[in-house]
Amino acid sequence: MDEIRLVPVDSFEDLVRPVLGTLHRRAFRMTREHEAAQDLVQDTLERAYRKLGRFQPGSNIRAWLLCIMRNIWISDHRRRVGAICMFSLDRIDEARPYLDDVETPRAADVESAVVDDLSVASIHTAIEGLPSRLRQVVVLADVEQTAYGTIAEVLAIPIGTVASRLSRGRRRLRDTLSDQARGGSYLARAG
Repeated sequence: MDEIRLVPVDSFEDLVRPVLGTLHRRAFRMTREHEAAQDLVQDTLERAYRKLGRFQPGSNIRAWLLCIMRNIWISDHRRRVGAICMFSLDRIDEARPYLDDVETPRAADVESAVVDDLSVASIHTAIEGLPSRLRQVVVLADVEQTAYGTIAEVLAIPIGTVASRLSRGRRRLRDTLSDQARGGSYLARAG
């Protein structure tokens, strides 16, 4: 059970004031949006204040706050990835007259046809089927378009590990999606 300890606001502010700039810069690198970064910093400070009883006086406040921030960002990211995308069918009907005039080219190669026909849900399912350590890197690199260096910082792993996990994760995704494509008769069965 968490020990509830009331801390005077002045002392908490004194603790975090020196690292606020670092928190804002790191949050912006994670979110790439000013408003989202401000929200992330606010959530980090709120959680830190509630959990201040767990902070060991004399230890590195910067590292503690950045760890809290990383955990909040990862949790929010997982929630967003698992969320179902909603859109208004009315908006599609409004755009239809403009879309009818546009030719949609169909790719001749098998890979493009398979990707076009695979449902978004099956791709999400394939990603969710990856082990956690691979899924985190694949989502950050391929879905969120996050740089390797940033991924290494966020997950607190070396860049070489990021590259290795991304390679293994992509290979597993390719194998899983190829199996789905074979099952849907998109690819000729081997053997």
